[in-house]
Amino acid sequence: MGKEVAVLFQVDLGCECGDVELLRTAIARCTEVEDFTTHQLLEHMIQDSEEHVDGFETRLRTIAQAGLERFLSEQIQK
Repeated sequence: MGKEVAVLFQVDLGCECGDVELLRTAIARCTEVEDFTTHQLLEHMIQDSEEHVDGFETRLRTIAQAGLERFLSEQIQK
């Protein structure tokens, strides 16, 4: 399971980054057509996705710096 955790985080990070790009495109389109209601909803969604990106990047950085075993043991303690 160990190494799979980092791979799963990398896959999730890629998905979230893809979501952010799609949301940016959709937000730009909403601006073009003056759909401010949808624009506002998408802004909330992109904030959530960007927070997820930050979280996955932090986890992967921690794994790279501290090692997978230490990362996993700290997660168990939480």
